[in-house]
Amino acid sequence: MEKEKNNTHLKQFEKGKRVLTKGLDGDKDAVKIACEIFSELRKTEPDNALIEAYYGTVLALLGRDAVQPLEKADKAQEGLNSLNRAVSLDSNHKEIRLLRANVCLRLPESFFYCSQTAIEDFSFLLDRYKEDSSYLTDEQFRKIIEDLSVAYRNAGKLKEANEVLQQLPQLNRKLINVSEKDIEILLDQLVPLHKDALDGNKKAVQDMHQLLEQVRSDYPSHPITDAYYGITRLLMARDTTSLLNKLRWSKAGLKLLDGAVSAAPQDGRIRLLRGRTAYRLPKKHFNLAETIIEDYTFLIDRGMLGEGHLETENYLQLIYELGEVYCRIGRNQDALMCWKILQYKTKDPDFLYLLKLKLKSLEGKPAVKHIPNSESLKSILIRRAVRAVGSELQSLAKQQKKKK
Repeated sequence: MEKEKNNTHLKQFEKGKRVLTKGLDGDKDAVKIACEIFSELRKTEPDNALIEAYYGTVLALLGRDAVQPLEKADKAQEGLNSLNRAVSLDSNHKEIRLLRANVCLRLPESFFYCSQTAIEDFSFLLDRYKEDSSYLTDEQFRKIIEDLSVAYRNAGKLKEANEVLQQLPQLNRKLINVSEKDIEILLDQLVPLHKDALDGNKKAVQDMHQLLEQVRSDYPSHPITDAYYGITRLLMARDTTSLLNKLRWSKAGLKLLDGAVSAAPQDGRIRLLRGRTAYRLPKKHFNLAETIIEDYTFLIDRGMLGEGHLETENYLQLIYELGEVYCRIGRNQDALMCWKILQYKTKDPDFLYLLKLKLKSLEGKPAVKHIPNSESLKSILIRRAVRAVGSELQSLAKQQKKKK
């Protein structure tokens, strides 16, 4: 009888995990179902650390999906409390530490101040991996390194964020090698889909996503597939009407592109993908000028040394767009240099006329002009949330006043 009861609990636990996976991808109904499952399991086994951790994760997701800001904060805090309790029950459990770290990583640092907890959990996992290389898979190790870097960045520790990423190239040498033939076959399928997706074809975006899901399953953590997968996340963000999904998918896409560049910093294809993607993103929502400058400069320098793979037209376009980016951030002298170089590299009369107008627009301007950063999409969402919280508090105050 006891064995049958345990089997039932195990089946419910596994079902809860499967449903939760859908919830992590944004399915709100799945989150509610998972909450019911883990709530019941928790009643039966109140001191089961792993169940407590999953229950806390579900509560955090309920907070994510809540409409009212105060409910968001309450559910998220309840989730954190359960996750902390789970760690206190079993501080050496790998899965529990990973669950808490991932929740802490995604909560706004300005409200919950839990990036340090994420750092502690990710560091705990990495310390165990150093003692036993079988503790984590290569894919898990890569993901934890990338997430630890983000946690350091969220905590304002930029030096540590950059230092931890230096471990990725070492990992890259251990990964499964994909033959050049395999890569060429993949690119033959991806390049036309990518072009159609950029032109607004939503089906092409979905086709890219499905193809890359399969490829990344076969060849985990390959930089070129990660780069294209990051682009699909950004294109999905472009096509969705949900502001929350725009923020989440954009952040995930940029993170994948940064990870791909970190893993293969000398790969011109990946640099081109990240640089062009960053250039196309809305300038008022994404402050990516330094990323564009880094990638474009890398590609232009290689082209000047005869090591690049760009056609002349694309090479000239990069120099022109680099000038645009310099101009946008007030580095007028650098923009001037880019456009002057182009005057000697083209004979196209229309292009020469455009360059003449660009150079004329910089006449009399200082070499460097400070231009305030435009507001990012993340800051807009946070500002709206703060306003909503303010309205909610005012409403509560009025209700209390009426009662008095």
